[in-house]
Amino acid sequence: MQGRRMFGADAGSSDVTTTTSSSSSSTSERERLAAILRAEIKHEAESYEPSETAKGAPPDGWTLNERDGDCDVYLSKEFGEDEEILVYFSASDDPMETEYGRDENETDDIIDERVGDEDIEEEFSVTIMKTGSGKQLEFFCVTDGELIEIQHVQYEGFEWNEGGGTEGSGDKEGEGVLFDEDFDENNYPGPHFEDLDKGVQDAFLSYLEERGINAQLADYIVEKRIDKEQREYTSWLEKVADFVK
Repeated sequence: MQGRRMFGADAGSSDVTTTTSSSSSSTSERERLAAILRAEIKHEAESYEPSETAKGAPPDGWTLNERDGDCDVYLSKEFGEDEEILVYFSASDDPMETEYGRDENETDDIIDERVGDEDIEEEFSVTIMKTGSGKQLEFFCVTDGELIEIQHVQYEGFEWNEGGGTEGSGDKEGEGVLFDEDFDENNYPGPHFEDLDKGVQDAFLSYLEERGINAQLADYIVEKRIDKEQREYTSWLEKVADFVK
């Protein structure tokens, strides 16, 4: 594998000359790596320019939540009188294939081929919660920055006990969630989205669009993901360069 080296040691080589040579070689390789990392940092700074979309604020109504060193990015908003919406995507190279259960070689018909560019396919989730109810719909989606495709819809619902405590807990005050102990095993995950009637699929897409999950947001997700990954990569280079200097 490129980048891997096999190291071996001669048990009989322990004289001062060998030790000095090894120490000198180690210093030389450290300095060489540090110089290469600094050159890469300089190259990235000179060659990368974030898009206007990435530099700008999220679409109207959305609030951006992120932090340095963390690949997770969240967009949140309120809709109507009782809905909270949370959009999540990751800036990691790993497209969350284990979370979404998708084959990395799978090709979606909705993603159009872009001339002169690699196909862009970003996965994100949309969670719509009914305030204070413990009920939510979670949509697992994919976008090319223009079109949005729903991969799966999952419903989670809990009975909210406003009278106090969880069932069987003995609590007399406060609020709690009532659910079966085997809830996770019993929870129906929902059908395969492609098996739903076309009219039902279209209605779900319209439901999301009404709540601002549209082409404008899709474009922002793709551009923000690219910029976030770039910033984290540059930060990683700087930390490693500082470590080996």
